[in-house]
Amino acid sequence: MIYSIAGFQFIFIAIGLLFVNVIVKVATASSDLTRLDYSLFHAGLYLFLIPAVWLTLANFLQNQSLVSDRTLRVSGYILTAVLLVLLGVPLVELYF
Repeated sequence: MIYSIAGFQFIFIAIGLLFVNVIVKVATASSDLTRLDYSLFHAGLYLFLIPAVWLTLANFLQNQSLVSDRTLRVSGYILTAVLLVLLGVPLVELYF
């Protein structure tokens, strides 16, 4: 279950960064872009560290039986939702 949650996090980041790169390259003027667009564009590769670190930490905690599986799943869902909102905001700003 932990691997599937981390997989969704990687997928959301990959698709979100693809759209952010397209938005930045298609924008005709720099005034069309927000600070979030620029931040995501320049720090995009570092965002891939978030699910990697979460997966490593979750595996360690699960193997040591320090945290229950339910807690790890909930934290993974919350992190996935945060990433989805973070990378979804530029798309919503573009179309609305």
